[in-house]
Amino acid sequence: MAKLKTTTDSNRKINGNTFLLIITIALFAIMYIAGMVIFADKGFAKPQMFLNLFISNAGLLVIAVGQTIVMITGGIDISVGSVTALVCMVLADLKEVLNMDFDKTMNFTVERDKSIKAREILKKVYNALQEKGYNPINQIVGYILSGDPTYITSYNDARNLIRQIERDELLEKMVRNYIGLDE
Repeated sequence: MAKLKTTTDSNRKINGNTFLLIITIALFAIMYIAGMVIFADKGFAKPQMFLNLFISNAGLLVIAVGQTIVMITGGIDISVGSVTALVCMVLADLKEVLNMDFDKTMNFTVERDKSIKAREILKKVYNALQEKGYNPINQIVGYILSGDPTYITSYNDARNLIRQIERDELLEKMVRNYIGLDE
């Protein structure tokens, strides 16, 4: 009878890729700890600073993961870096040429003549939801937050009616009504 060879944790060996991964993680940890010691007075030791390393580089992380997958599957394509650099330079040039200031708040306006139409539609949708036994407020809030029209019943054509109003317009009307600026 042949003996089956079993692998235990003590028999496992670290291959080259695992070793490189361990070294990379260790170097990252060492560099971060060194930064915590050197720049402790500037807040580098705070947990939020660690998270900011990933948050501020999220775009690069997504590109790096995608590029890694492409390279692992054998379709080596290293043009991603040059395309990213080109896009960044074009956007920077457009910002300068068009005098765009991304620090300023954009102005958003809604046409005023739609307010009566929006109120009538919202009342019809509310009544249709109520007639079908739903909690109309919860259903309308669910629709506004998610954009999913299945929160609204198709009874009395309510689903099609509410799609005639943009969700941002509904929110604007509700905020105006809530703070007492309704016309």
